[in-house]
Amino acid sequence: MGWLKKAPVKYALAGVGAVYLLLFVAYLVYAGVERMKPRGPSELEAHPERQEEILARQRAEDLRDQLDLSDEQTQQLADIFCAQGRAPHPSGPPDRGDFRGRWQAAQEEIAQVLTPEQQARMEQMRGQFAGRGGGPGRGGPRGGMSPERIDALKEKMTPEQRARFEKRVQEWQQRRQQWGGGRGRGRRQ
Repeated sequence: MGWLKKAPVKYALAGVGAVYLLLFVAYLVYAGVERMKPRGPSELEAHPERQEEILARQRAEDLRDQLDLSDEQTQQLADIFCAQGRAPHPSGPPDRGDFRGRWQAAQEEIAQVLTPEQQARMEQMRGQFAGRGGGPGRGGPRGGMSPERIDALKEKMTPEQRARFEKRVQEWQQRRQQWGGGRGRGRRQ
């Protein structure tokens, strides 16, 4: 043990320890940088022709995480969402009644897939949005979503989708101004 008391040996061991410490820190920095690198195009960018299918699956997977759905339920919801997105749109602006009817039909189909407990949780989630001025179960520009949720959705959008979304938001804001600030004055029933 006398050899450990010699100064050159102590300095050599300290140097080896410092080198290992520097290598470990360098590895951590490298691993962090590699993890932050983009991994290529998103699935939507790679397959824009399958946009409805991809978005329907993502929406169903979000609900799977929130409602503890089985794989079979998740697939059934993805099919419902995909069918709802593929409904024919007439030329010109979409008919509000047609959209509302399709939405209600989709909600009935979803209710058949979910268990009573899952339906209760889904109603509770809808209730969180309803308290912001959008009416029961209504989202949209008058308040259904928090700014954090909107930002999270924007991150998943392609640049073209983001541009269309921003355009729609501007249109909604113009309508609110035309309708009296969205407080119900001058609105059609």
